[in-house]
Amino acid sequence: AEELRSAALALCSGRAVDAQELDPSEDVDLLHGDLLEADISEATHIYVSSLCFAESTLHEVAFKLDGEAHNLVAAASLQPLPLPRSSSLEPAGEIVLDMSWTKSSIGARAFLYRRRQS
Repeated sequence: AEELRSAALALCSGRAVDAQELDPSEDVDLLHGDLLEADISEATHIYVSSLCFAESTLHEVAFKLDGEAHNLVAAASLQPLPLPRSSSLEPAGEIVLDMSWTKSSIGARAFLYRRRQS
């Protein structure tokens, strides 16, 4: 979790974000459910556990993030998202995360995305 938090904060560079002032117990709402059914219009950070998603579902996720997550700062997905060229999102790197199914020295790759800079 700390690796993902650090990567998300790094994507906020240039924005008025002070990690020391953020209190996850007050400033974070965790939602668990079907991303394709959820209201993500106010979401700023999204993690998609997409490891077993079909290609068609990845396209739906990319379309939803691009079109509905207007406040999105950073997103992470366990599979790369097939973003169209016209997408307002762009790849922002990759990180390795510890997962319950991986050895701590191996981890699982997560793909990071952010809004394109205007």
